[in-house]
Amino acid sequence: VHEVREQGALHAAAPARARPAARGERGAPLPLRPAPVPRAPVHGEQGVSAAPPPAPAPPAPAGDAEAAPEPAPALAAALVAPLDGPHVVLAREIPKAWALGMPRLRDGGPAVWAESTLDPAVASRELWAQAGAEVILYGREGEVCRGRLQAPTLASVVFAEAEVLAAEAEVSPPDEGAPNAAPPQDLPPGMEARLRLERGVAWAVAAVEPATGDCAGALWARSARLPAPLVLRPSGPWRPAERRAAWRAARLLDVAALGYEGLPPLDEALAQTDARVLVEGRRWRGPAGRVQRVLGWFEDLDAACGDGDPRLAPMWVVRAPGGALAGPRDWVPLAVFDADRDGRVEYVLGRDALDPDTLVERALARENLAGVPEVFEALEVPFVGCPC
Repeated sequence: VHEVREQGALHAAAPARARPAARGERGAPLPLRPAPVPRAPVHGEQGVSAAPPPAPAPPAPAGDAEAAPEPAPALAAALVAPLDGPHVVLAREIPKAWALGMPRLRDGGPAVWAESTLDPAVASRELWAQAGAEVILYGREGEVCRGRLQAPTLASVVFAEAEVLAAEAEVSPPDEGAPNAAPPQDLPPGMEARLRLERGVAWAVAAVEPATGDCAGALWARSARLPAPLVLRPSGPWRPAERRAAWRAARLLDVAALGYEGLPPLDEALAQTDARVLVEGRRWRGPAGRVQRVLGWFEDLDAACGDGDPRLAPMWVVRAPGGALAGPRDWVPLAVFDADRDGRVEYVLGRDALDPDTLVERALARENLAGVPEVFEALEVPFVGCPC
């Protein structure tokens, strides 16, 4: 997975004044891209009611407090992480020095994580400006809820069992299999929270206070101030001809053979029926019902520790007649939309399509000029534990 700097501008859609990032600073907000602003009707134009122009605002008295801050930049598309409820990710890989006070251990979502208060003295002003912003959350089928962003916090996420963290902290739980062994002692929450802050990847996130809907299945968020995006909806599996085209054009037989070391060479019929090597595809339709994208990906339903990974194959876009364009590897499509309605489609990708509601690792991709999806923002979580 790689980043496309030019396309990182999707993350936000209006300019804002922010302190410049220091050389080498990793926590600077993602680049901003101005959103198109509709032209306001001119007073007296035909078809426009002749309402009097608004009165100018009175000048601020001399010596008054400084002017009101500019509104926060509108989020054009931001990933949503299911961390004990939907959290909109405002920035990735922020400095952990921005954490203020003791971290708090959080549970209840798909991963145990540590939450810390952001120090307002050093954290980016753009992050704090998002507090109170109204957003719309979208899932696989479209809008799922609306709400307002809460104050941003620092989330440190790591895939690690408490026992592994305890071992690293030189805290030895008793052996459960020993005779008359005492019950295993949990790692103290404060210590576990500090270890997760130390070992995890730090994101600036904002919880969503729902106003409508329950936000179930939320994958990405967009500012309610911006025009509605064009959402493509999945409409069933692909046709046999599209499946055959994908297998041949993307050379998936070769990838399938590489995915399982020692597996005999596969022919097309066997590979498509083998429970361990499953190619999935789906057709995505626009509002008028026309099929706009046909996407395919590998899924592994019966993988064990040490097996090969069939996700070595890329996601691909099936093109007529009979061709396929390879996209990013190790990702599967969860949602497809056109945020700015400019004809260049964006994707929310996940590590696994079987349970998208609880996926923490997600990515945003956008089609380049050739129509190939390219990842420009990814939420990837480090793993601390025993390898296969």
